[in-house]
Amino acid sequence: MTPWSRRAILGGAAATLGLPWLPSLLRPARADAAPPVRLVWFYVPNGMPMADWTPPDADGAPWSSTPILSALGPLRSEVTVVTGLQNLACETPGTIGGHSQGTAGCLTGQGPVTHRVRLATSCDQLAAKAIGPGTVFPSLQVGGEAPLVPACEVGFPCDYLRAISWESPDRFLPPVTDPRVLFERLVAGTDATATLEERMTRLARRRSVLDAVRGDIGRTRPRLGQEDALQLDAWLEGVRGVELRLEALERSPACAAPDAPPETDDVTERADLISELVVHALACDRTRVVSYMLAQGQSTRAYPFLGVWGAHHELSHHGGDPAKLAQLRTIGTWEVYRFAALLQRLADTPDGDGSLLDHAAVCLLSEVSDSDRHSHDDLPVLLAGRAGGALAPGRHVVRDGASLMGVHLAMLQAAGVQAELGGETEPLGGLG
Repeated sequence: MTPWSRRAILGGAAATLGLPWLPSLLRPARADAAPPVRLVWFYVPNGMPMADWTPPDADGAPWSSTPILSALGPLRSEVTVVTGLQNLACETPGTIGGHSQGTAGCLTGQGPVTHRVRLATSCDQLAAKAIGPGTVFPSLQVGGEAPLVPACEVGFPCDYLRAISWESPDRFLPPVTDPRVLFERLVAGTDATATLEERMTRLARRRSVLDAVRGDIGRTRPRLGQEDALQLDAWLEGVRGVELRLEALERSPACAAPDAPPETDDVTERADLISELVVHALACDRTRVVSYMLAQGQSTRAYPFLGVWGAHHELSHHGGDPAKLAQLRTIGTWEVYRFAALLQRLADTPDGDGSLLDHAAVCLLSEVSDSDRHSHDDLPVLLAGRAGGALAPGRHVVRDGASLMGVHLAMLQAAGVQAELGGETEPLGGLG
């Protein structure tokens, strides 16, 4: 028997990397092909001044603009504002570390352990295990603030403030915060300077690898039993899908490597460069799961370009001071603008018969509500996108006392993933 070439098989697998999702061209092989649902969690630190956040509208009604949410502008119809949610399950009894608890627990629904690093698997990693295999990166962790040593809270290791993604109870996944590093990871194995002709030549070579694999199969097939032959047919169907996607890519350079990001110290530009690379990775099906920390937990970053010179965390303990609340409103509005910039890129990127935003669920959240109280109730939450029809955005959804985990479970369910988070198993109702 002629063995299948390991190099040929690996080469055929490599041909799937970085290709756009093109369901219209997959339909000859799979009539039910549809774009996958992408899941994105977008974290902002230190809560929000909730009086400037919460819409006055009743449950189920279209939401009215507020001072901070006005930053969403024309994307308002693509976003649901969810109010009244709590994450009390993240609280560790006998401690006062509200930021450590909330940051560690925002995607896990579990309180952190004191004096050592141990938590639980986060919802993005549950998604990565279910829908990530077959993509280059089962999940991406990115951030908009370079790693700093925060003023850690008593009893809790600083690591609880540095990541929201937990692969397992004893392994957290810190975000990539340098756009150039993220760029190098995403385009590894490609040449960002290659011309279209050079890229097409490489694609032709990859197709020849697939032809070689099929030749090996043709010589092997007569010797297979019935069960093995059925498995082989299923594998060939997948190869045919790869070929169709390659043919489409030969006609469109949509997933060519993006331009290398410039070196910059501008906070806004860095955040938007990260968003641009995230959208590239989602559009080219290099990943389907992203967690994005706009800044680390209990962030002490100042925003002089916004006219805010004080440290964010210190301002967030405002004590009702109108001047501090005004500065928090400015920071919160800037954060929502960054969220809107990500959503707009998703909305502007074609995907199947719609856009990436049509086939995504994107959640903005924070570890606390009003940081002055270190509270984990009435959390600021936005849910954007339509998740392939599973979500119906554009409304104010009021769920007083319901668990934040219900939003995550609704996102997972939209992607076909069933899970348990922080003792919760039911998705939040009223989002579809």
